This record gives sequence, structure tokens and C-alpha cells, in this order.
Amino acid sequence: LAIHPEFITNPLKKFVYISYIYSYDSASVFNAQCKFFKNRLVRFTYNTGTNRLESPVSLCDTLPGGNDHNSQRMIIAPVGGTDYLFYASGDMGAGQLNCAARAMKAQQLNSYEGKILRFNLEPDGDAGLNAWIPSAGANANPFNATLGVQSAVWVNGIRNNQGFAYDPVLDKLYGSS
Repeated sequence: LAIHPEFITNPLKKFVYISYIYSYDSASVFNAQCKFFKNRLVRFTYNTGTNRLESPVSLCDTLPGGNDHNSQRMIIAPVGGTDYLFYASGDMGAGQLNCAARAMKAQQLNSYEGKILRFNLEPDGDAGLNAWIPSAGANANPFNATLGVQSAVWVNGIRNNQGFAYDPVLDKLYGSS
């Protein structure tokens, strides 16, 4: 869960970002003990009148998940003066225990497994889910050009991020595995 940085000060930015497992991915099951899911990253609007989260908007609904190394940590931090949502996706236990024979995809840029992903806090005008992936000029995600498509990948090669912290003095984002 992450809360928009202007949640308190701007009545038009009552946004809460939540990630959750939404489906069992039976087509990708490696073995009975190495299970896979699909995670969804959604922005809700907090209704101050009803005290409920409403109007869900999906930022990404193809995030890999598993019963081992699912991660799903989030933080909002600035890059170049603009706030973004960073999301950690685990490597789903590839190469260990019940998933020992499973391919490791943390270094593969075309997979969201084992990555830190970066999303816009608000859509940028691109079509569909691409609206949530930074694509403009210097603020574009770093692997968009490499892959030839918009990609949420910000950092690759992450095992299973357990938390984030942002240091505003040093302007550094830290992740712990």
C-alpha cells in the first residue's frame, strides 16, 4: 500500500495504491509446491463522505507472483522532481527449494520477475496501461529504448525486495533484500 503524497493537502488527489494477488495462474504451475499467481497494482480513490476506497483503476494487472518471493513492496519517491510509484516484484523463488528447477528471470528485461518497477502516479496520456509507465524524454523508464516497448522495469536483478526507504537529503532510494 502507498498513499499519494498530496493525499492530505489536495482534495483531488485522494489516491491509495494497493497491490494484491487476484488470480491463481494454473497455466504456469511448475510443480505442486511451486505455485504462481497474478498480482494487480490498483489505484483507488478515497471517498471522504463514505470513508471507503472506490473507483479502482488498474495500473498493471500482469505482475507475476508466487508462493515464494512475491515481494509487492511499494514506495512513492521523486525522480527529477516528479513523484513516482516504485513497486518491487520478487523472483518467485526461482532456483531454490520447491522452485529449484525453475528458470531465473531476474536478469531478463522482458519479465517483471525480480525487478523494481516504476509507474506514474497519474496517467500520462498514453493508451491503456501504458499511461502508467513513464515514457516521456529524460523521465522515461530506462529500458523502454532497449526493449522497443514501454516497460515498467526500473532496476533488474532483484531477488526479493523486503522494503524501501527514501532519503530526501541524499536523494536516494534504498531497497532491502
